[in-house]
Amino acid sequence: MNKRLLLMRHAEAETATIRTPDFDRKLTRRGLAQACEMAEALKQLDYLPNAILYSAALRTTQTAEQIANTLTGKPLLMISEKVLYNAPSERVIEAIRFAELPEDIHTLLVIAHNPGISRLAAECGWQDHMTAYFPPAGMAAFDITIQNRTGFSPQSCKWLFFKVPGKNL
Repeated sequence: MNKRLLLMRHAEAETATIRTPDFDRKLTRRGLAQACEMAEALKQLDYLPNAILYSAALRTTQTAEQIANTLTGKPLLMISEKVLYNAPSERVIEAIRFAELPEDIHTLLVIAHNPGISRLAAECGWQDHMTAYFPPAGMAAFDITIQNRTGFSPQSCKWLFFKVPGKNL
């Protein structure tokens, strides 16, 4: 069955400090705007996610919520996964395979952190010779052909596009 996978890094976040641990960093004003811009781009491209699977860290949660609030139409299924916090690509793959998502989800948006999200995108076929990692709010889109989600692997992906805030495709 053909499905679509969107891999995204969280939008710009505040710098970690002694008083604000990494997990609790929130989005900056620019980060909130980046998330809105990426949601608008998804609307323009007609790549609307049915579900968002995201790291439980505050900055990824805020990115997911901002995107969901900006998108119109039917409500999105939102799933927070602590296992996605600073996860390597292998853990992101496992989260995709075993998330409690209905099989009728056509387009899944995964919001996580570098380097894992960028590495998974590279394993799926994303190639950007300008950077090895996603910038804040960077997103890669893939078509995937799988029998069911538990069969997901990077080899089932076909790269479609890469989008960053402030730049056209």
